[in-house]
Amino acid sequence: LGASKITITEKAKAKKIITLDVSDEKKMTIKCDLNTDKIPLEDNSIDIILAGELIEHIPHTLFFLSECKRVLKKDGSLILSTPNICSLVDRIRMLFGAIPGQCARFNRQGKDDYNMHVRDFSLKEITKALELSSLRLIEAKSNGIISHSKLFFPVKLTPVTFGDTLILKVGKK
Repeated sequence: LGASKITITEKAKAKKIITLDVSDEKKMTIKCDLNTDKIPLEDNSIDIILAGELIEHIPHTLFFLSECKRVLKKDGSLILSTPNICSLVDRIRMLFGAIPGQCARFNRQGKDDYNMHVRDFSLKEITKALELSSLRLIEAKSNGIISHSKLFFPVKLTPVTFGDTLILKVGKK
């Protein structure tokens, strides 16, 4: 979902891959505005949904998650990632009066921009959204502590709540 110009699906080994995005620029299987549209797939039809760096752009989080739940098979998995508003680096930024690097910002141009973040998540907040959508968190990881685009602290030693990006495996309840 929200497939980008360079998709990880190009290297995926799967019987069938379906890509969805709102943009005409990208070669998608299905054009779909995940902000407002139902995912045009049958109930219980998908084994794995990948939604990387997407949920923070969706204004109607619970609608989006309910749609993911609807199309997922009983034992299917939703893999999603989102910037962690409570990363260690962002906590330090806030001590000095700066807002976190990946947080939602006011759009000064006064127009909708799908590249803008509309909602920020910590592990606690995304877990709450999952629970409200009758989804369960199976596993949470992070990509480590990152500063100036470089890994600052080893991934294996980084507490999930301090990592730069939250990477979640989610299933149906």
